[in-house]
Amino acid sequence: MGYVLKIGNNVFKIGNNILVNRNEITVSILSYGGFSGPIGIALDIANNRYYVTNFSASTVRIMNYTTNAEIAVVSGFSGPTGIALDIANNRYYVSNLNASTVRIDTYYFN
Repeated sequence: MGYVLKIGNNVFKIGNNILVNRNEITVSILSYGGFSGPIGIALDIANNRYYVTNFSASTVRIMNYTTNAEIAVVSGFSGPTGIALDIANNRYYVSNLNASTVRIDTYYFN
C-alpha cells in the first residue's frame, strides 16, 4: 500500500493507490481545499503536520493533520513547487521554480 497525491482545482487529495485489473484507482482518504495552486506536500505524521506549497500565492501553508486547522502561512517564496522535511535537523527545503533557488527554513513546531 502506498500513498498518492492528486492535485487539481486548488484541492489536494491523499489516498491509497490500488491496482484493479491493471488500472490504477485512487481511494481518497483526505481532501482539502482552499489552496492556491498547490503543487508539493510534505507529511509529518509524528507531529500532526503537513506542509503544502502554494505556487500561485508563493507561500507554504502549514496545517494540522488531525484537525485541518491552519498553523501558519510562510511567505516570501517565488513559485514554490517541491518541499522536503529534514526533521532531524529542524529544517525544510522548498524549491522555487520562478527564482531557480532552494530555500531552507527552520522547521515549524508550534
